[in-house]
Amino acid sequence: MHPASLASATTTNEGARNSGTSDPLAVVPPVNPKGPAYVSTPRDSRQDQIISLVRNGELAESNRGVLVFARPGKGKKEPSASLFEEAIVLNQLRSRLKTIPNLPESVCAGATVRDSGAYLRLSPSMNASTVATIIDTALTTGGIRYVQVDLSRIDA
Repeated sequence: MHPASLASATTTNEGARNSGTSDPLAVVPPVNPKGPAYVSTPRDSRQDQIISLVRNGELAESNRGVLVFARPGKGKKEPSASLFEEAIVLNQLRSRLKTIPNLPESVCAGATVRDSGAYLRLSPSMNASTVATIIDTALTTGGIRYVQVDLSRIDA
């Protein structure tokens, strides 16, 4: 068998038996159309539910329990804020998060702001609706361009 015909062979051993030949043909895995660097990380249904409930942002990244949402039209890099300005934005974010009913204090206390992004650690057991409300609240806070939520932490 020539190498070119080997690469195009896609029948299995069972297919070879059915066609009457006794020589098994090689099975060549399909080529990844997005290239070798593309790796898909499966999301669980809870993450899909969170994504569908967020109204003020678009999913920018999803990887191993970490979701990143960006405000629409905020793809351009904006100048970095000073530490003083980030402290003001963080104070506003924490104040707005405290208005969410039944939100654990640890969420507000653990929130951080850096480079126009809000970083939040949330309990994996928190329901999808509450997580979406937290993300929407953070995205509507002035000075926040994106929100990164880590749902993989147990200690939140």
